[in-house]
Amino acid sequence: MAIMSRGAFPVITTRAGLKKVYFNEYGQLREMFSAVFNLSTSDRGFEDFVKVSGLGRMSVVNENSSIPYDNAVEGSRTTVAHTLYGLGFQVSRINFDDEQYECHAALAA
Repeated sequence: MAIMSRGAFPVITTRAGLKKVYFNEYGQLREMFSAVFNLSTSDRGFEDFVKVSGLGRMSVVNENSSIPYDNAVEGSRTTVAHTLYGLGFQVSRINFDDEQYECHAALAA
């Protein structure tokens, strides 16, 4: 993997007074996925989900008749393993020190 050096960022390391440095514009958009997906947290390596069947239909019971009973049973099981994502980067110390708009520091955040 190559280390990011000043040669890859000639403008932001040498020119002061830029009006704007466009970086990570997606961070400015509002989060929308929670409106579509159910979110929950976990401190386990995996989660198990088990479906339980419902009960049958109710029926009309006449006076002095016995009540019918039903049993729920365990259905299908789903196991979800959590996935860890990661990505690192390397930047030279000189490039990090000379960069005037804190883009590299924002990458590390």
